[in-house]
Amino acid sequence: MAFNIKPQSKKTGEILVQRGYEVIHVVNLKDKTLLQNLLAKKIDLEASCGGNGTCGTCKVKVIEGAENLTGPTELEIEFRADRGFGADERLSCQAHCDGPVRLSIPQKKD
Repeated sequence: MAFNIKPQSKKTGEILVQRGYEVIHVVNLKDKTLLQNLLAKKIDLEASCGGNGTCGTCKVKVIEGAENLTGPTELEIEFRADRGFGADERLSCQAHCDGPVRLSIPQKKD
Protein backbone atom coordinates (compact mmCIF):
# COMPACT_ATOMS: atom_id res chain seq x y z
CA MET A 1 0.00 0.00 0.00
CA ALA A 2 1.47 3.36 -1.01
CA PHE A 3 1.03 6.52 1.01
CA ASN A 4 1.15 9.92 -0.59
CA ILE A 5 2.50 11.87 2.37
CA LYS A 6 5.18 14.50 1.93
CA PRO A 7 7.34 15.83 4.76
CA GLN A 8 6.26 19.32 5.81
CA SER A 9 9.67 20.92 5.44
CA LYS A 10 12.92 19.77 3.90
CA LYS A 11 14.77 21.87 6.48
CA THR A 12 13.40 20.00 9.50
CA GLY A 13 14.69 16.58 8.58
CA GLU A 14 11.29 15.18 9.50
CA ILE A 15 11.02 11.43 9.83
CA LEU A 16 7.71 9.83 8.83
CA VAL A 17 7.20 6.43 10.39
CA GLN A 18 4.64 4.01 9.01
CA ARG A 19 3.45 1.17 11.20
CA GLY A 20 0.64 -0.58 9.40
CA TYR A 21 -1.92 2.13 8.62
CA GLU A 22 -0.58 4.49 11.30
CA VAL A 23 1.73 7.34 10.26
CA ILE A 24 3.78 9.08 12.96
CA HIS A 25 5.67 12.34 12.45
CA VAL A 26 9.03 12.53 14.22
CA VAL A 27 11.25 15.60 14.28
CA ASN A 28 14.87 14.65 13.69
CA LEU A 29 16.98 15.51 16.73
CA LYS A 30 20.43 16.54 15.57
CA ASP A 31 23.24 14.04 16.12
CA LYS A 32 20.84 11.25 17.13
CA THR A 33 20.39 7.92 15.37
CA LEU A 34 17.05 6.95 13.87
CA LEU A 35 16.52 4.63 16.83
CA GLN A 36 17.19 7.42 19.35
CA ASN A 37 14.77 9.71 17.48
CA LEU A 38 12.04 7.06 17.46
CA LEU A 39 12.49 6.25 21.14
CA ALA A 40 12.42 9.98 22.01
CA LYS A 41 8.96 10.08 20.36
CA LYS A 42 7.94 7.03 22.45
CA ILE A 43 7.74 4.78 19.38
CA ASP A 44 8.21 1.24 20.55
CA LEU A 45 10.90 -0.37 18.40
CA GLU A 46 12.76 -3.40 19.65
CA ALA A 47 16.51 -3.09 20.13
CA SER A 48 17.64 -6.16 22.07
CA CYS A 49 21.29 -5.08 22.14
CA GLY A 50 20.49 -1.58 23.39
CA GLY A 51 21.34 0.09 20.09
CA ASN A 52 24.85 -1.31 19.70
CA GLY A 53 24.30 -2.76 16.23
CA THR A 54 24.73 -6.39 17.17
CA CYS A 55 21.21 -7.89 17.19
CA GLY A 56 19.43 -6.57 14.09
CA THR A 57 16.07 -6.20 15.86
CA CYS A 58 15.85 -2.44 15.21
CA LYS A 59 15.73 -2.97 11.44
CA VAL A 60 13.61 -0.48 9.51
CA LYS A 61 12.65 -0.32 5.85
CA VAL A 62 13.43 2.94 4.05
CA ILE A 63 10.56 3.88 1.75
CA GLU A 64 11.73 7.34 0.71
CA GLY A 65 14.68 9.61 1.44
CA ALA A 66 17.49 7.06 1.59
CA GLU A 67 19.77 9.76 0.19
CA ASN A 68 19.16 11.72 3.42
CA LEU A 69 20.60 8.96 5.60
CA THR A 70 24.23 8.36 6.41
CA GLY A 71 25.80 5.52 4.46
CA PRO A 72 25.66 1.96 5.79
CA THR A 73 28.17 1.19 8.53
CA GLU A 74 30.44 -1.85 8.40
CA LEU A 75 28.04 -3.57 10.82
CA GLU A 76 25.11 -2.97 8.46
CA ILE A 77 27.07 -4.26 5.48
CA GLU A 78 27.82 -7.44 7.45
CA PHE A 79 24.13 -7.80 8.36
CA ARG A 80 23.15 -7.51 4.70
CA ALA A 81 25.52 -10.31 3.79
CA ASP A 82 24.95 -12.56 6.81
CA ARG A 83 21.22 -12.10 7.43
CA GLY A 84 19.89 -11.25 3.99
CA PHE A 85 18.91 -7.63 4.69
CA GLY A 86 17.69 -5.81 1.59
CA ALA A 87 19.34 -2.68 0.23
CA ASP A 88 16.34 -0.68 1.52
CA GLU A 89 16.70 -2.03 5.08
CA ARG A 90 18.77 -0.27 7.73
CA LEU A 91 19.65 -0.74 11.36
CA SER A 92 18.00 2.26 12.99
CA CYS A 93 20.71 2.31 15.66
CA GLN A 94 23.37 2.92 13.01
CA ALA A 95 21.73 5.42 10.64
CA HIS A 96 21.59 9.20 11.09
CA CYS A 97 19.22 11.47 9.17
CA ASP A 98 20.11 14.75 7.40
CA GLY A 99 16.77 15.40 5.68
CA PRO A 100 13.25 14.06 5.24
CA VAL A 101 12.87 10.31 5.28
CA ARG A 102 9.96 7.86 5.36
CA LEU A 103 10.36 4.54 7.16
CA SER A 104 8.28 1.45 7.70
CA ILE A 105 8.61 -0.37 11.02
CA PRO A 106 7.14 -3.69 12.19
CA GLN A 107 3.73 -3.86 13.83
CA LYS A 108 3.69 -3.88 17.63
CA LYS A 109 3.75 -7.35 19.12
CA ASP A 110 0.85 -8.00 21.48
